[in-house]
Amino acid sequence: MLPITNSTFWSYCEKFFSTRLRASQLALKISAICLGFGSLAGVAQAAEQVPVQAPSPEQTQQNLIAKGQYLAIAADCAACHTDPTTKQPFAGGYAIHSPMGVIYSTNITPSKQFGIGSYTE
Repeated sequence: MLPITNSTFWSYCEKFFSTRLRASQLALKISAICLGFGSLAGVAQAAEQVPVQAPSPEQTQQNLIAKGQYLAIAADCAACHTDPTTKQPFAGGYAIHSPMGVIYSTNITPSKQFGIGSYTE
């Protein structure tokens, strides 16, 4: 067996590790490419499975009603727009005493005659 000098040893290590490093980098790049193509295939498959169509007018109306109900509860509209004496929700008439005088809350029901039913966006 031949004696290995310091420079020969480091030369051998350098070749060994650089070859390993290049192989691992190549494997990493190939994996990334395969994952990329796999993701594209998954997106294409998902696009085929999800029907794209506009919601029906009934669904749109139901969604708007649900959103309005959520907002009315979150904003606590009933606190000011319900008169404690009549107990009619959102019908207005609640007296709010302020330094400028009494301010009466408005009717925010969907009534076209008394509420906000004829309002538009």
